Amino acid sequence: MSTRIPGNKIALLLAVTSSLIIGYGVYYVKTIRAEFLPDQLKEAGFSQFLTNLSAVLTLVYFFTSIVAHASGSSAIFHAKNNYILPVVISLEFIVTAVYWSLKIFFTHLIVMVDTVPIAVDFPLHITPFVALVLDYFLFNPQFTIPSMVALILCAILTAGYWYWLEYLIDIEKGQLYPYPFLNIEHNKRVGIFVFIGLLAFVGFAVLRLLYDVIIGEKSIEDNEGKEKKD
Repeated sequence: MSTRIPGNKIALLLAVTSSLIIGYGVYYVKTIRAEFLPDQLKEAGFSQFLTNLSAVLTLVYFFTSIVAHASGSSAIFHAKNNYILPVVISLEFIVTAVYWSLKIFFTHLIVMVDTVPIAVDFPLHITPFVALVLDYFLFNPQFTIPSMVALILCAILTAGYWYWLEYLIDIEKGQLYPYPFLNIEHNKRVGIFVFIGLLAFVGFAVLRLLYDVIIGEKSIEDNEGKEKKD
C-alpha cells in the first residue's frame, strides 16, 4: 500500500512534531531573542530575516499537511504538495545552505553577534529543511509543477524579499541589512540576490532529480492518469 496518500498517520505525526519544534523557534526569536538584536536591526525586527519568514511559511505548509492527513482530503493533499511544498522547500534550502556554509567558514558574514543559541539553530536552521525533505521523500508524490514555473516563482520570491527589505530598512537612519553580507554597495547586492534566487531553483531541481533517482516513481495523479488510459 502506498504511503503517499492523504491520511497517513506517520506523515501526520511528522507534521505535528515539526510544527511544534518550528513554532517554538518562531516564538523564541519573536519574543525572547528579539532583545538581543543589535540596535541597527531592532526597528525592522522579526520579519527582516529570511530564516524567520521561511519558518512561518513552513509552518503554514505543515499546518496544511495536518489538515490534509487528518481529514483525508485529496484536494488539500494535492494543493499542499504542488503549490506550497516546492516554495517552502526551496526557501529552506537557501536558509540551510547559506547559513551553515557561512557560519562554519565565514561567521562574520552571517551574524552580527558572536553566537546563535541552539534554541534558534535547531528549530529554525535544522528542523525545517530536514523535516521537509523527510516529508517529501517519504510521504509525498513527485512535484507536478513545471520547472519554468518553479524558476519564475524563485525569481518572484527573491525580488519580493529584496523589496520587503528595502521597505523595512532605512539606511539614512543608521539601519543595516539583517545579514552582514548584504551591507555592501547596491550593484553587488543585486548580484547576491540574483545568486540567491538561482540557488533556490537549483535546490528545487536537485531535490526533484534525487526524488526520481531514489524513489523512482511519479506522482499519484500521473499513475492514476495512466491507469485510466489503460
